[in-house]
Amino acid sequence: MALLTLALLPLGLIAVFQTFSVVREARVLSERDILVQTADAANEEVALMQRALGAAQGLAAALATIDPSAPICSDILARFDERSPSILSLYIRPDGSVICASDRQEHNLADSAIIDKFFERPVPTVTVTRKGRVTGQSVMVTLEPIRDPQGGLLGALSISIPHSLADTLLANQINDMELAIVDRTGLILSASTGIENVADFEALGVVPENITIGRLGTAHRVTVAPGREMLIAIVPLLHGDLYAVGRWIEGRAPASMIGAATPAFPVLMWLAGLFVAFFAMDRLVLRHLKVLRGRMARYSPERPQNGHAILDNAPPEVAEIADSYNGMIDRIAANHAALAANVREKEVLLKEIHHRVKNNLQLIASILNMQIRSIESPQARSVLRRVQDRVMSLALIHKSLYADTQVDVVRADPLIDEIIRSIVSGIPSTPLCEVDVSLGPVELDPDQAVPLSLLVTEAVTNAAKYAGDGREGNCFIRIEMHEPDPRHVSLTISNSRGVRQPTAGDAETGLGSRLIYAFVSQLGGEIHISEGENEYVIQVEFPKLEPATPLHQAAE
Repeated sequence: MALLTLALLPLGLIAVFQTFSVVREARVLSERDILVQTADAANEEVALMQRALGAAQGLAAALATIDPSAPICSDILARFDERSPSILSLYIRPDGSVICASDRQEHNLADSAIIDKFFERPVPTVTVTRKGRVTGQSVMVTLEPIRDPQGGLLGALSISIPHSLADTLLANQINDMELAIVDRTGLILSASTGIENVADFEALGVVPENITIGRLGTAHRVTVAPGREMLIAIVPLLHGDLYAVGRWIEGRAPASMIGAATPAFPVLMWLAGLFVAFFAMDRLVLRHLKVLRGRMARYSPERPQNGHAILDNAPPEVAEIADSYNGMIDRIAANHAALAANVREKEVLLKEIHHRVKNNLQLIASILNMQIRSIESPQARSVLRRVQDRVMSLALIHKSLYADTQVDVVRADPLIDEIIRSIVSGIPSTPLCEVDVSLGPVELDPDQAVPLSLLVTEAVTNAAKYAGDGREGNCFIRIEMHEPDPRHVSLTISNSRGVRQPTAGDAETGLGSRLIYAFVSQLGGEIHISEGENEYVIQVEFPKLEPATPLHQAAE
C-alpha cells in the first residue's frame, strides 16, 4: 500500500492541482453568474428609478419656465402623478417653501434635513425617508434641481415613490436571494424584505464608496456568525450612482460555489485505489498464504494429511507453491515412515542381539555351575562361583535391555534388585541375616549399567560373606540407591561384621576390592569406605551420563 501510494502520488498531485484550477474557474464563472442574476433581479427597480429620474429631469426643465405660484404648475404635477408610480410631486423653493404641489396644497420644508442637504449640493439625488413629512409614508424620494436658462438655481423638483411599490418589484424577482438598492454611502433605498426589515442588510455594513467594485460588480463572503458565512454580491447601477446588493441565503447559492469540496475527490480516488489494491492482494495472495500458514501450523509427522493445503481459485504462481509444499509434505511423510520402520527394525535386531547374548551368558553360567559341582577344591569352587555371579549379572543386564521398551536406557533399580536376590539366595548363610533393600527409580545409560551391576555383585557378595551367619548375633545387609539430584546417583552398601573365621575361598578378597575400585573408576565416581566395630560401609557416588556421552570419556 505504501508503494502504491508513492506510485499514485504524482497523479494525485496533478489531479489536485487541476481540481483547484477548475474550482477557481468555477468560482469566477459562478460569481459572474451571481452578479448577472443580481443585476437582472434589480432591472425593474432600476427601470423605475430611471423613469423617475428622467421624468424629474423633464419636469424640471418644463417647470423652469412656469411661475410656481400659477395654478398650471400644480396641474402639471397632478397629471404626472396620475400617469406615474409617484404619489406626490413638489416644486420646492430654495427657502424650503412649497406653493406648487400635485396635491395642490402649500407646504413648508424649511427644516427638512434632506432638503437642506440637497440645496448644499444641488445634483440629481435619490434618497429615502421612512415617514415623509407630507405623505406620511415610507417613500423613496428623487430630487432634481430646477434651473433657469442662465443656470441659476430656482428650486428643486421632488418626486416621492412609495416603498410598497419599489419593494414589491424587488421581491418578485428571485427567490434564492434577498435584494436591496443602496446609494454610494450605503443608504438602503429599497429592499425585497421591505424597507422596515433591513436589519440584516444594515448589519452587513456595505458602503460601496469604500469598496473596490469592478465594472460588473464584485462578490465576496462575509462572516455573519462563528463558522457561518454569507455570499454577498454588489452590482453598480445607473453609472455607479446606485448599487444592487444581493444577499444569498445560506445553502441557496449556485452549486458551483460549493466546488471547494471537489479537491477531496482525488483523496477518495486514492483511498479507493488502496482499497482495491488491498482487496486484490488479499483475494489473490494473502488469503492463500493464510491457508498455507495454517496448514503448516497444523502439520505433524503423525498426521501429515492435516498439513495438506487445498487452495480455492488460487493464481498459478501461488498454486505452484502449494503443490510444492504438498509434495514436500508427502516426501517428509514417506521419509518419516521409512525412518520409523528402520528404527523399529533396528530395535528388533538390537533386542534380538541382547536376547542371544543373555542366552549365551546363561549358557556359560550353566557350564560354570556344572564345573563347580565337579570340583572338590573349596577355593576353586569359590572362585568359579564368583565368576558365575559376574556372568549372571551381565546376563541380567542384557535381559533388561531386550525386555524393556527402551533400548537406550536401563532401569537400574529392578536390575539391581534382581542381582541382589540372586546373590543372597546363592549364599547359604544369608537367609539367617536381615537383608534390607531400598532402591529409588534410577535410569542409566547401558554403558553405566554394566560396571554398576558388576560393582553391586562384588560388593554384595563381600557383604554376604562377612556379615556373619546369623547365629552369632545381629546380622544385616543393607543396600540403598537413590538420586540426590537429577544428575548424580548414590549407592550405599553396608553389612554387619561377623565373627566367623575366613575360609579358604577368602584368599581372593584382594581381587574383589580391586574390581570394586576399577568399576567405580569406570563409572567416573568416588568411593568412600568406613569401618566400625560392628559395621562395614561402602558408599559410591557417580554422575549420570548424558545419552550421547561415551563411557570412556566419563571415566577419564
